[in-house]
Parts: sequence; structure tokens; C-alpha cells
Amino acid sequence: MADVPAGWIMPREMLSHRKWSPATCATLHVARQAIEDAAWSEDECRSAGIVFGTSRGTAAGWLDEWPGRRPFGLMAASNSLASEPAAAVAHEFGIEGNWHVVSNGCCAGLDALGTAAMWLHAGVVERVLVVSCDLPLARPILDAYQSTGILAHGDEAGMIPSEGAAALCLETTSRHSRPRLVTYAAAGEPSATLGAATELPGLRRLLGEVLPQHPAPTLCLPHESGTPAHSRREKEILTGQFEGRTPVLPLKPYTGHCVGASGLIESVIACAALGSQQSMGDTDLPKGSSILKLSSAMGGKHSLALFDFPHE
Repeated sequence: MADVPAGWIMPREMLSHRKWSPATCATLHVARQAIEDAAWSEDECRSAGIVFGTSRGTAAGWLDEWPGRRPFGLMAASNSLASEPAAAVAHEFGIEGNWHVVSNGCCAGLDALGTAAMWLHAGVVERVLVVSCDLPLARPILDAYQSTGILAHGDEAGMIPSEGAAALCLETTSRHSRPRLVTYAAAGEPSATLGAATELPGLRRLLGEVLPQHPAPTLCLPHESGTPAHSRREKEILTGQFEGRTPVLPLKPYTGHCVGASGLIESVIACAALGSQQSMGDTDLPKGSSILKLSSAMGGKHSLALFDFPHE
């Protein structure tokens, strides 16, 4: 598949470790950055929870060889577990709270965020580390995408698979002025079958139920899978929903499609832009702005998260 464009994490050495799988290495890297940015103390880390979102888990480096890696036999069973990244984060950062794995295809990152928010609202914990990672550039995974007919080839439209990982710290209260998760919601798409595009009435219904409860978002980050049918129908729905009031900015042309990790990656980008009051595309984001992020999963599911950075 030499003509399939793709996005790789560099340098490759950061993903090659004898103890942990490549996906676990990437997850640990972003988890460390998020914890440092949130300035969590050892005690705050100890009592936190972890929610890990992924579509393909640790398949890369297990279903096929990872070039340059010399695996450690004693860890072989662990390296094949989709939950190893969550367990490794708990181990490496001394987190004693519950850890949980969400694997809902391309909705996994946003659904991990939503699960973490539910833990906070229920009072289960005061802090949750949300992490997500996918490394889809493995031969068995790419063969499956190719058989389904969703990959881009050369200049043809289609999915551009990309490796990616992201992490966010959620907490009920913060010592700092930070962007916040306003709401999370999800809905099934019962008319959809695996691999088949539909008119996406579930997405239309979800937006119609959630958006009237909030001011119009300043910006929308669509799922934008790259496949022509989904992109066209999603765009039609968003055009009708926003009627020109909210710009729509696809980010996958810049990041590639990181499968289950894309939802959280784009959420991190959104929060960084809101927190720094930078613009995204042609849209200014002063305090009081909000960003809507959408994800859609093969098999029929849509998730959304709304973020804002309120005035003091």
C-alpha cells in the first residue's frame, strides 16, 4: 500500500520499549504531559481515576512485528491487552483509583471523555485522567480498511489513517482558569450498518436535542472521516443546523484520522485554543467562546462534546 498516505508519530524510538507496547508508550507520553500541565500533586494523582479510549488498542506491535523493537517475553500477555495502556498509566503515575477502557470505534476518545465526566458528576472521584491512543498503521488493520474500501489512495478522497495519542485532565474544581466541558451526549444510528453510509438521521436528532439547550457554538469541529459519503452528509446536516451562524473547521486534513484517538486529540486542540484565546482557522476565540466537537463511529453511533472558556 505504498500509495496510501498516512501520518506517523516521530521519532519512532519513543514508541519502542521492551516492557510496554508501542501504544502504551505513546499513552504514557501524553499522560505525563497532561499531569504536568494540570500540576497534580502525588496525592491528587493517587486518588484520581483513568478512562482510556481506543479503537484498536495494542494491535500494533502484537498482530504484526514492530520494527526495531525487542519485546520482553514476560510482558507478552500484557502487551496484547487493549487495557495495558490504562494499567501502565496507573502503574507509572501511582494512580490508585479505578481505571476503565472504552472501545467505541472512532467515538472512543469522546466517549472516554464523557465517561470521565459522568464519574465526576456522580462524585465517584474529584479528578480523572482521560487518555486515548490508536496506532492504526499495522498491516492487518490497513488490510481491513482496504477491504472495506475506505482508504485514500494517491489523490483520491478517502480516509488518511494516522497514529495519534492525547490526554486531558478533568477535575470538579481547578486552581487555575481553564476551559471546561459544558456537556457530552451520544446517540445511536440504528439505520446504519457496518461499513455503510446512511442519511445520518441519528446525528440530526442528536444535534437537534442538544444544541437548543446552549448558545450557538463559536466553532464546530466535525468528524469529517474523509470518506466522501459521510463527509457530504455530515456537511449537509451541519449546514442546515447552523444556517451559517457557526463556522465548521475539519481538523483531519491536518492530523489525519487517528481512529479512536481523534476525538480526544481534537478536543485537546480545542481546549488549547480556547485557553490561549487563539484563533482556529478564520475564527477568533475570545473568552466566552465555545467549540463543539463531533465524532461518528462505524456501526452507527455519534458523540459530541461542547467546550467553552467562560468569562471570569
